[in-house]
Amino acid sequence: MLKGQIAFCLGVHNHQPVGNPPEVLENIYQRAYLPFIEVLLRYPSIKVTLHYSGVLLSWFSESHPDFLDLLGKLIERGQVELRTGGFYEPILPIIPPCDAIGQIKKLTEFLEKELSFSPKGLWLAERVWEPYLPALLSEAGVEYIVVDDFHFLAAGLKEEELSGYFVTEAENRLLKVFPSSMKLRYLIPFRPVKKTLDYLKEKAVREGVVVTLDDDGEKFGAWPRTHETVYEEGWLKKFFQALEANGDWIKTITFSECLRETNAVGRIYLPTASYPEMLEWALPAEMGEAYENLLAELKASKTYEKYKPFLKGGFFRNFLVKYPEANRMHKKMWYVAEKVHKSKSREALDELWKGQCNDAYWHGVFGGLYLPHLRSAVYESLIKAEVLAEETLLKEEPRRALEVMDFDKDGQDEVLMGNSFLNLYLSPAQGGAIFELDYRPKFCNLLNVLTRRKEAYHGRIKEAVEEEGVKTIHEMVKAKEKGLEGYLYYDSYERLSLIDHFFATNATLEDFAKGACEEMGDFVSATYEILDLNEPELALELSRCGKVRLDEKLLPILVKKRISLEDFRVIVDYEIRNLSEEALNLLFGLEFNLSVDTDMRKYVRGDFVKLMDEARGFQVSFEFEGKPSVLSFPIEAVSLSEEGFERICQGTSLLPNWGLTLDGKGTWKTRLSLKIEEENRG
Repeated sequence: MLKGQIAFCLGVHNHQPVGNPPEVLENIYQRAYLPFIEVLLRYPSIKVTLHYSGVLLSWFSESHPDFLDLLGKLIERGQVELRTGGFYEPILPIIPPCDAIGQIKKLTEFLEKELSFSPKGLWLAERVWEPYLPALLSEAGVEYIVVDDFHFLAAGLKEEELSGYFVTEAENRLLKVFPSSMKLRYLIPFRPVKKTLDYLKEKAVREGVVVTLDDDGEKFGAWPRTHETVYEEGWLKKFFQALEANGDWIKTITFSECLRETNAVGRIYLPTASYPEMLEWALPAEMGEAYENLLAELKASKTYEKYKPFLKGGFFRNFLVKYPEANRMHKKMWYVAEKVHKSKSREALDELWKGQCNDAYWHGVFGGLYLPHLRSAVYESLIKAEVLAEETLLKEEPRRALEVMDFDKDGQDEVLMGNSFLNLYLSPAQGGAIFELDYRPKFCNLLNVLTRRKEAYHGRIKEAVEEEGVKTIHEMVKAKEKGLEGYLYYDSYERLSLIDHFFATNATLEDFAKGACEEMGDFVSATYEILDLNEPELALELSRCGKVRLDEKLLPILVKKRISLEDFRVIVDYEIRNLSEEALNLLFGLEFNLSVDTDMRKYVRGDFVKLMDEARGFQVSFEFEGKPSVLSFPIEAVSLSEEGFERICQGTSLLPNWGLTLDGKGTWKTRLSLKIEEENRG
């Protein structure tokens, strides 16, 4: 390229998560995916590099095979290059390397078979980069990737040095890396086309300039108000017309053409990174809020651009610390992966790969982890993968499992129990609580509930209004309903199940629902001792000698609980001993938090509760001794998504509770059972 001319590499990435309903995919297809290609077909001189995840390509193949024909036409006339990636769009650094390579090869083979195209490049999901990736990607047959320009700034380069592509390596294996412009990401398609042309003109100040943008295809029609601006008001048509009209100094090329026609700018070693917003979201809430304030101060003082390379936020893997629910899904994935790889079952392997789809493992401006149906889809795939793998590994043997291991990799052991119908995972170090209960016939985790916690963006809810004009989802401050600040309750402990509470006798449901019930005991998140593991009976016995507060006194009390599995039933036996000489008068409550379908109907009697999951065709029933009172409320969290702030039901909390009157040295016992039944099983 001569001085005053530039090459423009435009990349577009398209993906929908595993678990999104078909009607959602159809809506986005009609609003974004199809019209983008229809407009592109009318401008044959415009070249674009595309990526579609395997999730979307499989759906196109089943629901809109004609769309693949359109892509084939664009490929045939040299207008479009396709890229590979993890088939189900995993975050590559956090899954087993053999799965990362396997998923990439699966998508590559799909493109070769269905579209007769052999991709050289890879879309790196969420641009999550770690320095070992060149070796892995090279083994998978990948020649180049695109990351944000921020990755390069964080490595010490200046913005004016970013053009074309660079070479990096790990273990002596090469990879070519393009920097995508953050400035263009905020201009296209949210600002007038002239703004983009002005920016490109600024870049065309020396010879050999190559400018790159690689961004989400959903912004061309699926993000709020973009369908109206991009298509009805004609932004995309005007953009392509402007590129054609300025073809004397702007040349659109694919990434592979850039590799063929230009040399690498230089060698680079990139630090761990993602795009800046992702690294901000990965911070804990308090630090995230401080980071937001810092950015606002720097932008107000017009020093942000000067210091941007040094503002690195957090690290993607720390989503697994910020959200224990994400960590448990992640560790379940690794736990199941060992069985799947040992079984060599191709069917189980594909389900495992579905369970590695990234969207439910993190949260930012996208709903992600906060969306119950995405978490459910991950669990469904992982449980199904385990069932399929064990069909091979166990053959005809009955399944009976009882393991003690550090499942969630927190330095404390958990207990994993299972039979042919149920998995039950329990944490002695977290109050002896159950954190996963799988109903294997329906591939469903009944305890897939999200704890209500503070988010950095909660401080902006009162600012949320209906805004005019189209903006990026990073700039919008909207709310889907008024008064959301009234739902901001935060839990002081994780919403697990079989949590032991001691309350004053005047405790209320309202206080419990708000997380404001004062605990009289020290059992909720404390460590329980394992007294007995009985593998033949699939039983576990735990105990804790703790204290309860009564009239400003701390009195010793012993809680023992025995959990056992019998086919479709979980049975829990409790024994509570007053170790003091003084009489106790308290409420004892057992908290369960369940993700049975949110449209459930409850049937409550003094000794019986039944929860109907009509969508999945089963019911969960509890039977209690002693006719407790049963408190119940929906667990609602306020989160942020593409559409703005919203309230999402994360599950239902049940608290059977008994008035507990114990004489000095007295003992109280009870039993409860949880049973799962299907309509056709009786």
